[in-house]
Amino acid sequence: MSLEEQAAARKARLAQLRGIKRAPERSEQSEQSEQSRESGDGSGNVEQETKVKPRNYDPEVKGPRLGMENNPVEEEETIEFVAEQQQKEALDKLTATAASDLDLSSLQPKSATWDLKRDLESQMQELDAQTDNSIIKMVRQRLLDAQEKN
Repeated sequence: MSLEEQAAARKARLAQLRGIKRAPERSEQSEQSEQSRESGDGSGNVEQETKVKPRNYDPEVKGPRLGMENNPVEEEETIEFVAEQQQKEALDKLTATAASDLDLSSLQPKSATWDLKRDLESQMQELDAQTDNSIIKMVRQRLLDAQEKN
């Protein structure tokens, strides 16, 4: 097959596909024309009433739409309503606990290094003992040096 023959075959296939796709449209148009003939309209064209509903344009105001058309119902549970209820419950709990006597020592915050101090206490006891021993040795050495000079 030459290129021209291939192009002609392709055009024929495309025309056939277009015909298949347009067949339902033709049947709808023929049904509409039959209905118009039965209704007694003299014209073959059927005008369908289409109502344009502008989405962002308000024809009464002759400007853009602002806000919602319908206000949300107050009885309907919204996120804001649920959040407000939870906030009220939390405040009620806090006021109830504040009214009762609280131990102030439990409210005192711990220092940032409290866990380090706890872990180092045992090691520091050993080091304190060694430090005391070395101080005693140094004092003895100074006393001995002072006695030898005199």
